[in-house]
Amino acid sequence: MQLKKSIIIGILSTVSLSSLALMGSQQAQTNNLKPFLVIGIVTLILGAIATYQKYLQQH
Repeated sequence: MQLKKSIIIGILSTVSLSSLALMGSQQAQTNNLKPFLVIGIVTLILGAIATYQKYLQQH
């Protein structure tokens, strides 16, 4: 149950950060999706690290 909640929170934060990056790139009138991808990848990596650390603390 806790893992499912962590995954949902991670997905929501990834989507919100990625949408902010996409809006920022559209405001700058660039068609480059690089900020979208970078923030998405960094968020996923940090979420995976946090989940792994939480898993290690429980065991």
